[in-house]
Amino acid sequence: LWKYTFYFFINNGLTFFFQYFSITCLSDCSMSKQEKIDKPYIYSLLSLIYQVGNLVGRSTLKWMKVKRIWVLTIIQGVMAAFMFVNVYFRFMTLWMKIIVMIIIGVNSGFSYVNVFNQTMNYPQATPKEREIMTNLTTISIAGFIVVSSAFTLLVQNTFLKKQCIE
Repeated sequence: LWKYTFYFFINNGLTFFFQYFSITCLSDCSMSKQEKIDKPYIYSLLSLIYQVGNLVGRSTLKWMKVKRIWVLTIIQGVMAAFMFVNVYFRFMTLWMKIIVMIIIGVNSGFSYVNVFNQTMNYPQATPKEREIMTNLTTISIAGFIVVSSAFTLLVQNTFLKKQCIE
């Protein structure tokens, strides 16, 4: 079943990697030391906004379905890259960060429901195989969150150390 599941596993996993890397590492490191002192609520606010966006994205399946899930994965990667560049140059205002977090949240929720909708309706698989495919795809969530956490520790302690501390 991996030949059927791999596409869903990788896209779901990468989407989770990009979103968790963005909402933990990059949103924290994009704040200056002064912002962390004067406006400590920003990190929590961005996390909450992401969650609201995620809720909205997960509520869209009834009205919108995406066949090419890889497009959503690429959008998530582009948003993470955009935030990564912001860590170095800090060009984003709070409103821009809020908009980016909404996009990341909506896109991640949208991707999640579409991945599992396609897995559960995969035409070449039996109902039992679809259930197994769903379980295998679900493993990517925890697995890629762990990879994201490890990568966050790596970047915060190496090449983004200066930006994350100041």
